[in-house]
Amino acid sequence: MGSWGTSIFANDTACDVRGMYEELLCYGHTPEDAEQQVLQELEMDIDDPENDPDAWLALAATEWRCGRKLSEDVRKVALTLIDQPASSELWETEKQKVNRRKALDRLREQLNAPLPRPKRLKPLPVIHSPWNVGDVVALRLPENDKYPALSGKYALILITEIRTCKVSRYAPADRTEDIPYFSTYYWWGDDLSQCSEIIAQASFAALRKRSVDTDICASPQKLFQAFQLRLDEMDLYAKHPIVGHVNMADIASVCSQYRYDHSYGLSEMATLLSIQHWLTHAEPVSLSIGQEVQ
Repeated sequence: MGSWGTSIFANDTACDVRGMYEELLCYGHTPEDAEQQVLQELEMDIDDPENDPDAWLALAATEWRCGRKLSEDVRKVALTLIDQPASSELWETEKQKVNRRKALDRLREQLNAPLPRPKRLKPLPVIHSPWNVGDVVALRLPENDKYPALSGKYALILITEIRTCKVSRYAPADRTEDIPYFSTYYWWGDDLSQCSEIIAQASFAALRKRSVDTDICASPQKLFQAFQLRLDEMDLYAKHPIVGHVNMADIASVCSQYRYDHSYGLSEMATLLSIQHWLTHAEPVSLSIGQEVQ
C-alpha cells in the first residue's frame, strides 16, 4: 500500500475504495449494492477490521460524503478504529501523530453529524481518439534545462495502436474510451519542414534490453517504449497536428521483431518529458514499414 500523508485518503487503499464506491453509484447501483461490492472485491472482513483499517475508514468517509446512506455497521467499525491509538509503525514523528489524530477527529465529527446533501457524481466521459493508427503527429517538447538539446524542439510520434475499453468496469458497454499508443521517431528539430523525409526513413528511438527471456529470442532485442496518451482534455491535443500517415496494416511485424513495452497513465506533460528522456538515451533503429506519406 502506498501512503503519502496523514489524511484519510492519503493512501492507495482509501483512494481505491472511494473510486470504486462512487463509480458504482454513478452507474446505477444502490448504496447498499455499492457497499457490498466494495466489501467483496476488497475482501473486507467486518469481524477483523483492524486488518485493513484504511479501507474501513475510507468507506465510512465516502458513504457520508456521498450523502446517500451511511451504513450503521460501517459507521460503528469506523468509530471503533478512530478511537484506537495511532500506529507507531505508520506515524513515527510526533507531528505525524498529531496530524493523523486531527484527521480522525474530523472524521468522527462527520460520522456523528447528519448526512450532507447528496453529492453530484459525474459519469466518466466517453473519449474518442483524434488520430488513427498510422498517423504521424508532431509534438512540441517542453522547455527543459535537463535536456537542453531537445528543449522546445519538435518531435514526431507514430500512432501504433489504439485500444478501446470501457471507461469503468462498472459502466455500460457503450461508454468507452480510446487509448492511443505511439512510438517515437529518432528525430527532433526546430521546425516541421523535414517531416516527409523523417517519416520515409522510418528510424525510431529504441533501447537495448540488458536481459531478455531466452524463449522470446536468442539475441538481445531492442525495446520500443509505447506510451499511453491521456485524452482527458481533448483541446490539449488540437495543437498537435497530423503531419503524415504510414500504412500500418500489419503492425504485428514490429511487435514480433522487437520488444514492445507499454507505460500507463501518463499525463501529457509526463509523456512529453518521457519523450525527451528516451530520445536522449536511445539509439536509432530503422524499420521496414509500408509508406503512405501524406
